[in-house]
Amino acid sequence: MTHPKHWHWYLLCIIGIAFLLRTVYLSNIPAGFFCDEAATGYNAYTLLTKGTDEYGKKFPLFFESFGNWRPAFPIYFTIPFVSVFGLTEFATRLPSAVIGTCTVYILFFLAKIATGKSSIGILASGLLAISPWHIHFSRVGQENIYVPFFISLGITLLFYAIKKQTRFLWFSTGLTFGLSLFTYYPAYVLAPFIFGVLLFIKQKKHIRTSKNIHFSVIIFMILASVFLFQAMHTNIFNRAIQLKRYNEGKTTKQIIVGAASAYIGHFSPEFLFFKGDIGYQHHFLTRYSVKGMGQLYMFQLPFLFLGLLYLWKRNKTFLLILGILFLSYPVGSTFAPFADGGGPFATRSIIGVIPFTILTALGLYEFITHWTSTMLRNIVIFSISILIEASVCFYMYEYFFRYNSYASSYWGWQFGARETMQYLIAKHQEYDDLFLPDSFNGPNIFLKFYDPKNTCTACHVGRPDTFYIPSRKQLFALAVDDDRNTPELMDKFTIKKRILYPNGAPAFLIGTIQPF
Repeated sequence: MTHPKHWHWYLLCIIGIAFLLRTVYLSNIPAGFFCDEAATGYNAYTLLTKGTDEYGKKFPLFFESFGNWRPAFPIYFTIPFVSVFGLTEFATRLPSAVIGTCTVYILFFLAKIATGKSSIGILASGLLAISPWHIHFSRVGQENIYVPFFISLGITLLFYAIKKQTRFLWFSTGLTFGLSLFTYYPAYVLAPFIFGVLLFIKQKKHIRTSKNIHFSVIIFMILASVFLFQAMHTNIFNRAIQLKRYNEGKTTKQIIVGAASAYIGHFSPEFLFFKGDIGYQHHFLTRYSVKGMGQLYMFQLPFLFLGLLYLWKRNKTFLLILGILFLSYPVGSTFAPFADGGGPFATRSIIGVIPFTILTALGLYEFITHWTSTMLRNIVIFSISILIEASVCFYMYEYFFRYNSYASSYWGWQFGARETMQYLIAKHQEYDDLFLPDSFNGPNIFLKFYDPKNTCTACHVGRPDTFYIPSRKQLFALAVDDDRNTPELMDKFTIKKRILYPNGAPAFLIGTIQPF
């Protein structure tokens, strides 16, 4: 295993690999740009340039977006990236890549201080760096990737606070868990629960005689109070209410059975090792994982059990902490078991990547150190390295070369808004009206994101059956797979430009309409 004096060089290499895997071709993989990403980037831009959100509210703590209220931290964190790189897909996605890479860094210290072994920290950090689950959401401008960062950072700071007994570390622990409330919906439940349970676990040995704990609790309660105050004045739980509407018409028994099934599904081999989110039964969204593998690598399976064995023999306190994360990670998908096809969702349960990664690292360490012969140990390390390398290569191929071909359509990342808007803006002086199709989720946000200075004042969202005026010179973009494109409409449509999906199939047709 790693020599104690060399761990920082290993960690530096791991951080470099993690950042590279999360940033290469970031603007174009995944292909498309979802409305939530565009809203994050545009609100960061308006805060930077005007000091308000897109609706004119000054520095809010929750942002109104598509009928919901979005937590503030990811948007504010995006501001410096938009300042440096401009309002682009890259600038909007880069904060997630940075947060993801920082989580890789933090996990080293969490595993190291919990076990006392830098080798386990290196293994945990390295495994998270190549984790398909974590890489996937580190490459899109959405909020969920912030949850593993804050929860793992909060736990790490708590361990160090107990060890060092300094007010700064206690203060930082409460601050971290408090800020996590402003990241992503599952954190509303997970953050206070995990924070409270961790303090309870440690109180007998470490906290009862320490007054510094008060600093941690006070700062967390202040932030939680701010959160609750905002909850009373904005409908921040509207997303949860929308998801619960899927439960309407179901009996209490059906809801309980559905919730239990969704919860159990998070631990199924189908979700974790074989098919992942995209291949899970009844799922139709193609955004959240690649085909042909689970959320975890297959090689992790035996080491998860060895990791449990390691903790059972050596560190039951850390086993309890990981057990809490392990058992609570499905919470985000369980409250609305019938939403979006039902079952486990990789987005809402992203915090699960932390306990699975640490357990795998512990299992690897247990297996490798079991061999006392140096020659046998080297053979084992070499064999495992080849297995891991093959697994990572398969994932890289699936993600970087095949994923775009099936995850760019409507049920994927909804490719085409950028290309369509670029054409409309280039032609805006030639037409009285130009129309982006309404077939995107939240299409109006793309008018704002790709034209923040409103250069194309004649650009709108709409379709010919509503906005066609024969006396005006108009340019329409139509989604090819829109079933409202009647034969009569297409007979009158003159194509000026075709927008193609990454797999070469037509996505949008841009053109004019002859009088009916």
